[in-house]
Amino acid sequence: MVENATSEDEVAKPLIQGCAEGADLFELIRMLVRTHKSGLLNILGVGARAEVYIDQGVLVAAFFNEISGAPAFTRAVLMGRATYQFEVHQGKFPRNLTQTTEYIIQSIETVLAQVGAELWSRNDNAPAGNAQEGDYQPSPAGTPAQPTEHDTLLISAFAPPETGRTIGKCKLEEEIGRGGSSIVYRARHATLDIPVVVKVLMQGNSEQTSHCTVSQNEAQLMARLNHPHVLRVFDYNDKGHYPHLIMEYVDGTSLAGLIQEQGSINIEQALPLFCQVTEGLAYAHSTLGMVHCDIKPSNILLTKGMMAKVADFGLAKITRMSETQLRARAAIKDHVAGTPAYIAPEQVEGGWDCATHRSDIYALGATFYHALTGHLPFEENDPVELMAKRLRFDPVPPHIVKNTIDRRLSDLVMLMLVRDPTHRIHTWADLLNALYGIADQIEEEGQEKSGDAKIIRRRTSFWSQVPSMLLRKSGPSEGGATQVG
Repeated sequence: MVENATSEDEVAKPLIQGCAEGADLFELIRMLVRTHKSGLLNILGVGARAEVYIDQGVLVAAFFNEISGAPAFTRAVLMGRATYQFEVHQGKFPRNLTQTTEYIIQSIETVLAQVGAELWSRNDNAPAGNAQEGDYQPSPAGTPAQPTEHDTLLISAFAPPETGRTIGKCKLEEEIGRGGSSIVYRARHATLDIPVVVKVLMQGNSEQTSHCTVSQNEAQLMARLNHPHVLRVFDYNDKGHYPHLIMEYVDGTSLAGLIQEQGSINIEQALPLFCQVTEGLAYAHSTLGMVHCDIKPSNILLTKGMMAKVADFGLAKITRMSETQLRARAAIKDHVAGTPAYIAPEQVEGGWDCATHRSDIYALGATFYHALTGHLPFEENDPVELMAKRLRFDPVPPHIVKNTIDRRLSDLVMLMLVRDPTHRIHTWADLLNALYGIADQIEEEGQEKSGDAKIIRRRTSFWSQVPSMLLRKSGPSEGGATQVG
């Protein structure tokens, strides 16, 4: 299997390289784990490129094309014939494998014992020798007749459901997205005859991995929210081969997609969207004391009519915690949970457990910044350095990055991005009042220029639903917080 091995002192060359067939890759990984090696294992197949990071014999991260985590590791190991090289990794190791190395190894052994022969036999016609990109495809998925709970993680991750399959009462029509722990499908609900989204959880059952606990947390929280600017959850099932969420289908794009398409958004688009997103988050906080913990453009969905809906409450926390919330808290409370480009400084320093609604205000400010300027508040390739920057520096104000941005809106975004949360905009009511005030001023200025009579605008939906709840919170702020509006 091993064609070339060199001294570990020769970091300019791969430590190990060669061509693998069948279970060779798994045997190589077991050897690297057993001998406490550190480095990066690169694996190449046709249309398939994988990376496995090993830190002193511990499996810490895996990537397979655009997939990461346990599903990526499974697909890498079961790829079939491939070329590989193991090399020294310089710098910090990424980490996305939450299971122990022992558990991962045992799970792969179980899968191979049941379906290994079938997997490798399907590659009999693949070319041998030095594999080159374009020569062959990864092995197709094999599924045992009766998978056990122990191997559900690996098998379900390796063999996602195909379109056309029915899960629950929903027929999967099209895959519309995937991540390290789930695959998202547009589907049709057979009974209701409406389009829905089915989010299939690919890493295992709730007793084995924390991500299903987090997904159950997401389902229970979102099901309790009923607001036009919060994505609805209709059902959740953590049993069977494919645990899944069934959610509202949004027929447009995301704010991230809009930014990618247009580069940035103008103030006519921005103010209505910013107000709607703030309304949805304000409702969630006033109703359940909820903190989202992962606000970013890709978690703001847009209908074709440009109505915004806040999505993905998988990392959310509430002040009154259920048993599921407590399990989710135990799973992630010590982690820096959030997205590096948008996360608040206090979350960087203290993790998920330290997040408050003012952390959400910061992340929303970073989202507004990105939408208005087309740039992130901080630019850095290394995610650790990216998060560290916000502990030491303030971003360049949006109106300086792009001189067409209204100064009032730029100043508001900067107040949302204050590093010290006690001096940041303190309440959602403060933020809503500020946004509405800017919108009113811009409208009045436009009417004065055109000579039109003043139009009395109705405040958006949030104020008719829970005005007293928010207004009680909009008095003097504690801790010297900045007041706006």
